[in-house]
Amino acid sequence: MANASDFAAELNIVALSGSYRLNRHWSFSVFVPFVDGVTEEQGQADIRINGLGDVSVSAIYSPWSGEDSWLAGLGFNAGLILPTGESSDDPNVGVVNPHVFQLGTGATQLTLGASYFGQVDEDWSYFTSVGVSLPLHEGRDDFLPAETFSWQLGTSRKLTENLSAKLTLSLFHGERDEFLDQEIGNTGSTTLSLAPALSYALTDKLTTSLSVTIPVYRRANETALVVGPLWSAGMNYRF
Repeated sequence: MANASDFAAELNIVALSGSYRLNRHWSFSVFVPFVDGVTEEQGQADIRINGLGDVSVSAIYSPWSGEDSWLAGLGFNAGLILPTGESSDDPNVGVVNPHVFQLGTGATQLTLGASYFGQVDEDWSYFTSVGVSLPLHEGRDDFLPAETFSWQLGTSRKLTENLSAKLTLSLFHGERDEFLDQEIGNTGSTTLSLAPALSYALTDKLTTSLSVTIPVYRRANETALVVGPLWSAGMNYRF
């Protein structure tokens, strides 16, 4: 019988994201991922995916923004994950799968969340957020993505005029996906991760960042592959 050590996966994501503030209470954001990945069985390439993933759009409402109140940092968001990525008519392929290895789910998902940001002093700040994703319908290839829950807690400190450091503790829990009304056995997991990050302001408008997400606890089906340290680099430009 095959075991998880016989299988590996590499997944690279390049994403474009943007946000627009309509006024002090409302802002909107979009996240557009481009995915390139491959799974391997016994060292041989098995499944390849490449292309546009599922695009996310959301609206953020901050009812007390700009007020002299502890509620000023509280915000609420709602959005959709759109089925723009290509799904598979046989997502449960191979003896062991790291997850449903496809560009998109084929289904629209609703996202809901809340966040809070606070400033301790000129150098220190803190933040927390919670979020859920809920599938609104079955995908076009009879695939139903799982409900997921996420929570983050972190702090940020300004080290110099241009350099800042951030540390985030993240909890993610996902139920099992379904295909043809049956649960996919090697999906569903709970992961607790720690993510240190650095950001550097090159100019007043351009900022670069680097982070690594390190799993410190995870629970997954024994036949599922799990993610190791995840590196992320980005650039942010404010118009």
